[in-house]
Parts: sequence; C-alpha cells; structure tokens
Amino acid sequence: MIEIPKQGKPVNFNALPARNYIDHRQALIDSFRSVRETTEQIASPYSVEDQQIQSMADASPVKWHLAHSSWFFEAIILARFAPRFKIFDEKFGYLFNSYYNAIGRQVPRAKRGLMSQPTLAQVMQYREQVTAQMLDLLNNCDDDHFDTFAASLVLGLNHEQQHQELIRTDISHALLSWDGEPAQMLQSPSAPDLSNKSVASKKSWLDIEGG
Repeated sequence: MIEIPKQGKPVNFNALPARNYIDHRQALIDSFRSVRETTEQIASPYSVEDQQIQSMADASPVKWHLAHSSWFFEAIILARFAPRFKIFDEKFGYLFNSYYNAIGRQVPRAKRGLMSQPTLAQVMQYREQVTAQMLDLLNNCDDDHFDTFAASLVLGLNHEQQHQELIRTDISHALLSWDGEPAQMLQSPSAPDLSNKSVASKKSWLDIEGG
C-alpha cells in the first residue's frame, strides 16, 4: 500500500477508482518523491562492489534494481505521456527490462550480475533524470492528462516498493553467502543487527504483520 508521506491517516490509493486519483494528485506526487528517496536510502549503505554482486540466478544486483525501477517509469509513463520526454540511453531498454516481452528484449536474469557497465554512478544519473522528468510531468500536466496515466503511476509506485523488498532480500543473501564476516556490511537503518553471532544463528519464527 502506498502511503502519503505526511502525518495523518494514509490513503490506500489501490482501493480508489481511477477517476478519483485526480482528487489525490498532490498526495501521489508526495508519495512518488518518498518512494524514490526510500529506494536510494535502502541502497546507500552498500558499496559499489556490494551493489554489483549477484549471488544466484533468482536474485538480482542492487544496481539492477535501482535501474529497473527507473526504467519502469520511463517505459510505461514517460515515453507515452511526457511531451518533453528525453531518453537517457537507448541501451537501457534492453539492459533493465525484466519480463516485459511486449516492450522488448531483455538480458537473461541469471546474467544481470555480469553487467559491469553501466556503472553505479551512471545508474544514479539515470534515476535522477527519470525522477526529474516524472516530477515535471506530474506538476505541469492538466488534470485530464494526469488522469490518463494516474493508474499506471500507482502501479509504478507499488512496483518500486516491491523492488525495495527485493533489494533487502537479494543483498542479504549475497553478503551472508560470503564465508568471511559479512555481518557488519548488513548494518543499515533498515537492516537487522547480525553482529551478535549467537543471535544470528538462533532459529525461530517471527510474526510479521501485512502491509
């Protein structure tokens, strides 16, 4: 569920009929900013090398997640609805597509960790451009135009939140697969404290509420 990043009761945008998105336009803009910033905050504690690794075929590098979640907004919204849209790099449509066969070809999932190029710095520049163009569109289009892509915007925000979870999962698997002492590398504001080996090795069930 996308929540308004302000005090007060959050709005479940997914439960609103598409026509009602217009009435919550500013809340959606605020949520877009918050979701994009949160993704980068989750990734920020990890080094360039950490964000490159792929520990198994079912996981993806952090760098790939950062780029793919931007590609989604570029391909699904900006390319179709932004009058001032400017593509960042033609190759990114192939490199950072996942399974959207109707849009184009993609790098096989198991080989995402082999992409040393583009660099993490270039991926962050890509994110910056996509975010700026999205905010330009969101802030300057009229309500009728906004209504044509608002449902896709909500889908895109939920999609990026999904990849926030995947970033945490995939980097944890990668670093904990290392035979050295990876615990300290997992220390971030959103990561569990694994520095105590007795705690890390203790097996028990945790109850996690939905949402």
